[in-house]
Amino acid sequence: MSNNDKGLGSSLERLQKAEAQVLALREEFEKERRQQLEQLHSTLGFASREELIQALQALGGARGRGRPKASPGPAGDAPAGGRASKRARITPEMQAGILKALRAGERGVAVAARFGISGLSLHKIKKAAGLVRRSKK
Repeated sequence: MSNNDKGLGSSLERLQKAEAQVLALREEFEKERRQQLEQLHSTLGFASREELIQALQALGGARGRGRPKASPGPAGDAPAGGRASKRARITPEMQAGILKALRAGERGVAVAARFGISGLSLHKIKKAAGLVRRSKK
């Protein structure tokens, strides 16, 4: 066995030890995180997990992601149904986040809901990025 082979063997052993340490640290981290999550409701002053969940849900859905709510316009702006539809403003940063989520394998419906856009808007973004396949006739 040459000196080079011994060097590779010891390097491999060190690598395997390091990988085992990383695995042990990951397991320890997950255990600690689970313990913190199990006690999160009491840490934040809620009597139960359900109360915490209700409080989080009361904060709102997609609008709670840093997008400001549109201010109401003049009273004459609302259609006959009484509610004016709010048009989503799609920024380049938002578009990049949408494409990143889609490329990561998230479903289109979930991505649209998360970013507060319509399915049609999502389709247009996908089409512009070349992520839409043409249907066969």
